Amino acid sequence: MGCTSVDVHARSFRGSGGTGGKADVAHVGERLGVQVNLRPWDEAAAACAAADVVLCTLPPRGADALAREFSALRAHRAGAVLLDAAYDPWPSAIAAAWEQAGGTIVPGLEMLLYQAVEQV
Repeated sequence: MGCTSVDVHARSFRGSGGTGGKADVAHVGERLGVQVNLRPWDEAAAACAAADVVLCTLPPRGADALAREFSALRAHRAGAVLLDAAYDPWPSAIAAAWEQAGGTIVPGLEMLLYQAVEQV
């Protein structure tokens, strides 16, 4: 899709079950020819306010605090897209904040549906 760099914001980059965490993320980016920039979680709201595309993979209600921080920035997101993996409850707090800022949302249920079709 022409993306040459990605900023990844995470609460932790530690691996689980003996995986490398940061090294794993960087390795995937390297294999895809995409520069991966690992960023601290406390910068995520401001990054969301500036990004063209945001992919949120947090569990249900996991982005509620982020949504509050994002809303406080009063960003205008017309033309920006949020892909939110959450689908219950819907809308998630981050999806509602994004929509209120004028952005476009691709809901988790829609992404789940496309994934299921590909698997079949």
